[in-house]
Amino acid sequence: MDSSVANSPVQDDGLDLWGETTTTQCLRLALATGAYAIDISNVREILEVGAMTVMPQTPPLVRGVINMRGMVVPVIDLNARFGGLPSTVSKRSCIVVTDLANEERASKHVVGILVDSVYEVLEVDSTDIEPVPQLGTRVPPEFLRGMMRVRGQICPLLDLHHAVGVETLTNLIAET
Repeated sequence: MDSSVANSPVQDDGLDLWGETTTTQCLRLALATGAYAIDISNVREILEVGAMTVMPQTPPLVRGVINMRGMVVPVIDLNARFGGLPSTVSKRSCIVVTDLANEERASKHVVGILVDSVYEVLEVDSTDIEPVPQLGTRVPPEFLRGMMRVRGQICPLLDLHHAVGVETLTNLIAET
């Protein structure tokens, strides 16, 4: 892909200033309630579910922490985060380690998200991402960036900054 197109400013219609369609790479994953996608630029790596240290006085959505090459990484159960039952770990379950920028502190927030499985990496045209409807979504609309069309199916595109961002998680843990 031409780097001038990939780095060009995007308008509201999904086209860059030159009228070209922009694309986004997304990781499609599974939760108990169905398939979702996240922006691949937030993904650091994908790990097998291993030993997690349970942290006392945390809500059920915080499954624990893992040691990733000397770094302590909190693991959030997305099923529980979205109001469902905590995930049952199976051989297909994995932890998607994400790097989320924190604008206020000019730093990165590394968090693992526990998912039921990972399907694939997709390249999606910006014109295939629709606005989030206010009704009819399986998760609260504020946790979604858009609704993607993937092979004739609708796949919600998650907004990880709102769902598992540092401020959000800090507030949730403080409430318990």
